[in-house]
Amino acid sequence: MALLQYLIVVVPGIGGSVLAEPDGTSAWDLKSGHIGRAFVGPDRLSSGRELVPVRLVDDLVVLRPWLVVSGYGRLTQMVRRQVGAGLRVADYQAGGALPQDLDVLRVPYDFRRSVVEAADLLGRAVIAAVGDSGRRAVVVGHSLGGLVSRYWLGAGGGWRHCRALITLGTPHRGAPRALDWLVNGAGVGSVRVGSVSRVLREWPSLYELLPQYPAILDPGGKPVEVAALPPAAVREFGSGMAGADLLRRAAEAARVHRDMAAGWAAIPDGEQPALLPYFGRGHATPDRAVLRDGRLRVEKKAAEWRGNVGWLGDGTVPAISAIPTELSALPERAQAVPEKHGPMGVTSAVGEKLATLQGDDLPVRGTDRPPAPWVGWDVDDTVPAGQETAVAVSVHHGATGPVDVTGSGATLVLSGGPRPMSLPMVRTENGWHASVPALPEGTYDLAIEVKDAWHGTSLYASTPLAAVAPEGEASS
Repeated sequence: MALLQYLIVVVPGIGGSVLAEPDGTSAWDLKSGHIGRAFVGPDRLSSGRELVPVRLVDDLVVLRPWLVVSGYGRLTQMVRRQVGAGLRVADYQAGGALPQDLDVLRVPYDFRRSVVEAADLLGRAVIAAVGDSGRRAVVVGHSLGGLVSRYWLGAGGGWRHCRALITLGTPHRGAPRALDWLVNGAGVGSVRVGSVSRVLREWPSLYELLPQYPAILDPGGKPVEVAALPPAAVREFGSGMAGADLLRRAAEAARVHRDMAAGWAAIPDGEQPALLPYFGRGHATPDRAVLRDGRLRVEKKAAEWRGNVGWLGDGTVPAISAIPTELSALPERAQAVPEKHGPMGVTSAVGEKLATLQGDDLPVRGTDRPPAPWVGWDVDDTVPAGQETAVAVSVHHGATGPVDVTGSGATLVLSGGPRPMSLPMVRTENGWHASVPALPEGTYDLAIEVKDAWHGTSLYASTPLAAVAPEGEASS
């Protein structure tokens, strides 16, 4: 197989890099026999520990108790199917040699650290792969990896080596979910886990995921910035970090976003790489917060003062936040996809676009809806083990036309546990809902099929689900 015209570079999101101790001992990884079922405690990921990025996570894993990582192995397989079995792939390790005839460079990084630090590593990785050949890269950044890549492009000078940046569910304008984790604590369901929350508050990267728009309403109904919150609204979990310290770090992290915007604006006219964001819509997503009775309540409601009401998001990142400010005048470059946040990292849509690298130039036109009808989910990726879980779904029409599910029923299928389970769903005004019985700790798959009378086909969708049993130290 001939060398691809552009080097494909894959930059994962939070939790998507395998991290090891300097002596090689695993810190954040899974053994092959435990894929999809192992859970990792937060103490291994404290910022005080020096860890080394080794490779990308390839399979579904759970960072207990707050994050599900879908893995990136399917993305590599997808590209291989598109361009041929001879695809040459390597994971970058600092100081290690790379083959000069590389097609896909995967760049693991320490996702606890700042975007700035990770962007520097990305720049060294690309230079190590292309040398002085003049070959340019097409970078695919998922979630936080898109911010890393965007910082490298502008402020890091990476535009000289980059043809295009494709971002998948990247919170370019921040995400209220990160606000919830930092201010109220991370956890599952109504439980907040102090051990996890204390560790996450050490990570510079999480502050750089905070909303960069007025996402919060004060008691008078006026939008306020994160740094303007009252310090007493921040739960401390015995961490010794006062609310004022956390809010100060939030204000400092906002400078990274300003540097990103300034770096892009400084790229010479005509030299900007194509910026091609993919975003999810139609899934219930935290999009706003309300300060009430001294506490911050993060809600799955539209921030109506922002616009794009009704778009929702990918379950983690609001749709409008996944479109960078640089494309405010070029919205047609953004592309909607039906997947939730985690699975978006291996969406088939990006594989189709990368296939054009065999000679054709990259298309830049996107759509504000996926082409075909799709199912939107309202269920968190992690749920409490031993408790019933409410699941709701809605059906959205695609760019090709409407959808007719008025006469349809729906069945929710749960697999991955001790026994498969089929649950009838109850019709509501906006879709269907069901209650999943109490589950033992583990990972599962939720799937649904709905008949579309308009197109004479069925809509099928699935999403991963992790049931965890954290020891709560506080409740929301």
